[in-house]
Amino acid sequence: MAISDPHVKSLGLQHFALIPIVNKKRISCWQVNDCHETSCPAYGNKWLRCWMVSETRCSSGMNLNPGEKEAKCQKCPIYKNQDFECVEGVLLCDNSLSQRPISNDEVMMLSVIGHAVGAAIDNSKRFEKTLQVAIKDDLTGLHNRRYFMERLLEELERIKRYRGEPVSLILTDIDHFKNINDSYGHQKGDKVLIWFACLLAESLRRSDIVARYGGEEFAILLINTGKDKAVEVAEELREQIAQCSTDPAAAGLSVTASFGVATFEVDALSVEGFIEKADKALYLAKARGRNRVCAAS
Repeated sequence: MAISDPHVKSLGLQHFALIPIVNKKRISCWQVNDCHETSCPAYGNKWLRCWMVSETRCSSGMNLNPGEKEAKCQKCPIYKNQDFECVEGVLLCDNSLSQRPISNDEVMMLSVIGHAVGAAIDNSKRFEKTLQVAIKDDLTGLHNRRYFMERLLEELERIKRYRGEPVSLILTDIDHFKNINDSYGHQKGDKVLIWFACLLAESLRRSDIVARYGGEEFAILLINTGKDKAVEVAEELREQIAQCSTDPAAAGLSVTASFGVATFEVDALSVEGFIEKADKALYLAKARGRNRVCAAS
């Protein structure tokens, strides 16, 4: 970057180094399957990937056209993970106070630091991704049961310790979901579950906790919500589900849901009792004909 660059001028920089923070993956595409296509332009090049260059010879002994090349790339673990060098940011070092130019040795040292920072950023991203996998349901993207139970325990402990606002629990189940799987197949059933999960997530407050509790059953923790309001929320959800059609991929299906509602310290004083009360209310709704809301008594 030249000193005449307007961004450099605005910062008043005279003696500086601009080091890309690069997270480099040190495995090359030709190393994955012990490739011996030495005539491939990418072969032997540590930082070059075969899909970046033309006239690639992908372990076939023949040049590939673009369509064949893409099909082969899709099977490559490096390509699928986009496992190549990634610029995570920029390290700007300024030596304007001493007015001493930054030497090549210092640039090399800064490059090593930049690489270490890039690796740390990548590790942080991997940790975040691992954390998300641990608390999210793969299919619906909602929180999973384990995370839901952890948050439930936290909220109930808060109420016991600080006498906080009420917390209500809604358990809901898609009516006759087994018939959808049996009649239309599990792929269509999965689409219905995804649609149902999206509707719940979009219809509730950001402070509320929605999770896939198991199979076609979902749990909703309503923070700072008493029993009457929780029943009202459940009824609004029930009506919205009954009046909606699912996404186009599941067109023609009529989907309804049943709801069970319980409020902590009103219906139960323990975690187990709280869940049991909501569960019994849900099954009462099903026994009374489904597509309805029942509250614990």
